Amino acid sequence: MAVPFLNEAVITGLQRLLALRLVGSPPADAIELTASVWIDAMDRYPIAWNEQLDGWRINAGFDQLVWQSERWPTVKHLLDSLPKRIPPPPLPKPTITKQMQKEGKKKLQQILNELETKRMPPLHDGRQALNQAIQTMKLKKD
Repeated sequence: MAVPFLNEAVITGLQRLLALRLVGSPPADAIELTASVWIDAMDRYPIAWNEQLDGWRINAGFDQLVWQSERWPTVKHLLDSLPKRIPPPPLPKPTITKQMQKEGKKKLQQILNELETKRMPPLHDGRQALNQAIQTMKLKKD
């Protein structure tokens, strides 16, 4: 089920294109079927259509098609003509008090200390391990 604003925007855009009588335009008696196919294709496109974010984009895309098309366009032409969404305004910068900073640094230091003790390999000299391996090999030969 298509989003209501999408139906309206596609129907209006197709009416504008039909008025141009472009090469390859559908006949007047087939425009309803053409509109339903376009609406269905737009509805199935992998985007969550939103009137506030996309209403103006669809109108702008049809504007581009009206200005540039010499032949009847496809849904792909419309999708390619859509301008990018305007990103939402950034979130406000979080407020961090001095106490929160102090507690955060303390907690971070605790985590670092725990990690340091858990991942430290035992201290040893590589020569000692090599000598042990040599001694083990000698005992196996005997």
